[in-house]
Amino acid sequence: MGSRGGAPGPPRVQGPRRVGDCPVLYVHVVSKLMQAKEVDLNLVTELLNTTVQHFRDMRASFKSHHDEAIDYAEKYKVTSHFKEARNRKTKRFHDELANDERLLNSLDKFRVNIFYPTIDTCINKVLIRFESFRAISTRFGFMMPAQLNQISDDDLCTSATEFAKLYEDDVSQDVVRQFLSLRSCFSQAKGITGPRDALQFIVENKLQSMMPDVVTCYMLFLTLPVTVASCERSFSKLRMVKNYLRSSCGQDRLSGLALLSIESKVARSLNLDDLIKNFASMKVRRKKVVN
Repeated sequence: MGSRGGAPGPPRVQGPRRVGDCPVLYVHVVSKLMQAKEVDLNLVTELLNTTVQHFRDMRASFKSHHDEAIDYAEKYKVTSHFKEARNRKTKRFHDELANDERLLNSLDKFRVNIFYPTIDTCINKVLIRFESFRAISTRFGFMMPAQLNQISDDDLCTSATEFAKLYEDDVSQDVVRQFLSLRSCFSQAKGITGPRDALQFIVENKLQSMMPDVVTCYMLFLTLPVTVASCERSFSKLRMVKNYLRSSCGQDRLSGLALLSIESKVARSLNLDDLIKNFASMKVRRKKVVN
């Protein structure tokens, strides 16, 4: 799902081989999209739901994946047959009615004992690890443009009132009226698909004074961190700045150097002459004595 803000969408088809054919590649693409700067929790929730559905489809299509593995094995001249082991039989007593239900085929053993548990573990890990994302996305879901145009007035009032109670220090109860007004404005606009587009629409039409609580809601949602990738990059930069040559570097100077290194693109765009003049004007000590 794309937007005017440049947010990335779900994984697409690339080349002759689909991304979804390889689960490792699919998870890698989703992980890279989650680390993007423009991504928000709404898009992350959609990506996670797509990932879970992908694993479920993969679980239900064992035969197609097995046939594909056989083709690759024949292509690279690798043995494609499972090693058959001797089947053990259990003693059956005279009062037992059920037959021995053990798996006799090595392929069935692989499917039941390895393939299914692996896929189920991946699904459970994704659901458990990102459960908080879904909870937050559900809490903010009523303000998403697609859902805002579909829900009824009663549901919108109920969701907005509960949201105002949870964030009573940030928004007021007037947020209900403001969202109702925003929905009437959305009915005349086009191309608004995500929260970033909604906030951009409010700013472009200068509606901040009419809907301050709505702006606060969207800013709260868009500023929620999705991953800790930015923090990890900051620590990586700090390790590069604080080397053995700067062992006696103070805290203020180290913070300034780290900030310049992290925001290198912004630092390169600054005009050094203007910075020098501003610094000189701030540090000047000469004062005029005679007019």
